[in-house]
Amino acid sequence: MKFRGSAALALASATALFAQFTSVPGQGRSMVVTKYGIVAAPQFLASEAGAHILEQGGNAVDAAIAANAVMGVTQPYVNGIGGDLFVIYYEAKTGKLYGLKLERMDAQSAHH
Repeated sequence: MKFRGSAALALASATALFAQFTSVPGQGRSMVVTKYGIVAAPQFLASEAGAHILEQGGNAVDAAIAANAVMGVTQPYVNGIGGDLFVIYYEAKTGKLYGLKLERMDAQSAHH
């Protein structure tokens, strides 16, 4: 019974901690807002990792890579190495807009 009490306390603490970072109802993504920027990902820990990168001086690409890496660990069934990548990137210093689309190939296509 002692374990159940500890587990309940840990769950209550985690719920209280998570409550201060919850998404807007109906938003569908866990969003972390800081004075350095906003990071939104399907999993809160991924959003938090991206926000930490921004706080350390990284840019949006650095934050996206960090968030993606955490997603590969926390939800590997929806994300991982070899997946698709779609990016629209605006570089404020130069005013340039970049688009990138990378799609995985199936095994049959890879041989040709």
